[in-house]
Amino acid sequence: MGNRVKVIIERGADGLFSAYCPDYRYLDKHSFGGFGDTAQQAQEDFLESVSEVKDICNEAGEDTSALDNLSFEWVMGASL
Repeated sequence: MGNRVKVIIERGADGLFSAYCPDYRYLDKHSFGGFGDTAQQAQEDFLESVSEVKDICNEAGEDTSALDNLSFEWVMGASL
């Protein structure tokens, strides 16, 4: 079983949604985030950022097996 990462989804003052995980950085240098007009779009953009980090790490020859084992707990922030 992999790491479970809490992802917070919040609506900003501008009405747009963001998704971020404040307590997790991959290899202590990569963070993930997503944005969108809806919570669903922010979630999809967040998952795309995970994929992009995996690509960057693969190109650098870094092990990405931990990324394959991540699971996410989606939490709606207090601002919603």
